[in-house]
Amino acid sequence: MKLQDAEAYVRQVTRRTSTKDALAWLGEERAVPRPIDLPNLLASLLIIEDQALTADIRGLAGRVIRQVCRAEVVSELDPSQELLALDEVLRPAHYRAALDALAARTATRTLASVTLVVHHATLVG
Repeated sequence: MKLQDAEAYVRQVTRRTSTKDALAWLGEERAVPRPIDLPNLLASLLIIEDQALTADIRGLAGRVIRQVCRAEVVSELDPSQELLALDEVLRPAHYRAALDALAARTATRTLASVTLVVHHATLVG
């Protein structure tokens, strides 16, 4: 998705005429038409945060991502499961292997250069 498509989607969801107004609308937890395509909204917000031309828009998008996640992302897992079901907890080696696999797909072979593009390629590839 290109930046202009991401901005257009956020404006469409909020029915605002500017990206900044649309982000402010979401940040204020104002009503948006339901049902909402949460994966598309989050992907659009990530692109705006990563590629917007001004720092204030990037910063606002980052704050909105966190706010939308808190409000919209719901887990079906009991958080105590990680504490009480110790036989099912992923071991650090599994996390390290996943991070190493992600880093291997970057130009510098480090996590420092992970971008949305690298993340998307990892999920798709």
